[in-house]
Amino acid sequence: MATDGDADGRPGMTAPGHDGTGAPPPAGVPVTAMVVVALAALVAVGPLAIDMYLPAMPDIAADLGATPGAVQGSLSLFLLGFAAGQLFWGPLSDRIGRRRPVAAGMLLFIAAGAACAFATGAGQLSGLRLAQSLGAAAGPVLARAMVRDLAEREAAASLLSALTLVMSIAPLAAPMIGAEVLALGGWRPIFLVLAVLGLLILLLAWLAVPETLPAARRRQAPALSIGYDYLSLLTDRRFLMPALAAAAPQNGMFAYIVASPFVFVTQFGLPPWAFSLIFASNVVGIIIGTAMNRRLLRALGLARLQRLGVALLLVAGGMLLLAALGLSTGLLHGWQWLPLPLFLYLAAFGFVVPNATAAALTRAGRMAGTASAVLGCLGFGGGAVAGGLVGLIGGGPALAMALVMAGLAVVCAVTSRIGRDAFAA
Repeated sequence: MATDGDADGRPGMTAPGHDGTGAPPPAGVPVTAMVVVALAALVAVGPLAIDMYLPAMPDIAADLGATPGAVQGSLSLFLLGFAAGQLFWGPLSDRIGRRRPVAAGMLLFIAAGAACAFATGAGQLSGLRLAQSLGAAAGPVLARAMVRDLAEREAAASLLSALTLVMSIAPLAAPMIGAEVLALGGWRPIFLVLAVLGLLILLLAWLAVPETLPAARRRQAPALSIGYDYLSLLTDRRFLMPALAAAAPQNGMFAYIVASPFVFVTQFGLPPWAFSLIFASNVVGIIIGTAMNRRLLRALGLARLQRLGVALLLVAGGMLLLAALGLSTGLLHGWQWLPLPLFLYLAAFGFVVPNATAAALTRAGRMAGTASAVLGCLGFGGGAVAGGLVGLIGGGPALAMALVMAGLAVVCAVTSRIGRDAFAA
């Protein structure tokens, strides 16, 4: 019989209600609006740190006497550290609770961010951005773990949808904030603003969110068992399939982010302001999808909404691929064929990602932090791979983007089908 798990005998794993990990939320931790905003702010740390300095990259290169490629390398290092850092913070929080790792990670983010403002070379900036990313990684991985501490299945999916709604503001606002700060004071104050935002987010999280993982529910296994915890999760179909289903639309979104400037500005010659409007409208698709998902969860349930989201994702991926094929062969003309399928794809994201994430986290039981780390690594690591694939596929940026995004829609459908019992449990 498993002593810290479920009927499978997997240590730390649980089916809802089988042990303490499937119990109702801890007493005294109500999910208030401030808790939701604080958790969403933690999730938004990564997008803020990535997007705010994008408008300043040419200025950074000129000021530091570096090539554009060297400055772009600081972004690559940030993404690498952001994915890898989650693999550290997640298991640590399963053993010592959530609040102390949140504080440690955010303090590292603040200190490294402030130091970036005084960098004297591209190599130094890249190293500091790597340190900043390792701290930033604590935000989303621990926010997801705290959601699992507070709720499971439909309730967790609803809370994750609320987080997505709030944090969707970050990719919309961050480039505009960065551009305004750049115009007022150059690129260095951008990192000081990031440090101040990090401090505000830390204070908000510390004051609004109490410890969600009491000592009685923490992993008692030694630190050396972390590798086994990861192996246990990655070999459990009822965790891995919803985790992959959650990652696939996120990877598709990364492919879109990487390719879209080349599609709309380079391939079709749109001015940057028009591209910004198209990009913003697609973020609105995520907001609408997550809002509808949260509203319908109580009536339709997680499993049915997951099927609906996957169906919409497949339709959108198919429409996008047909449009791109038509444009590449000359049967269709003009960029106007692309925004609608992109909007539908990201609206489907708003259904699939919260529901699949909730299903995976519910399965993880006492290893919610470790599971959240796997989810984050699959989302960002897979996103880096998807973005790289776009650059390797020929036929033009629109077709390359469509092939990757449509392929990932199929991956989402297949993994959702194989792991259907995880959604129905």
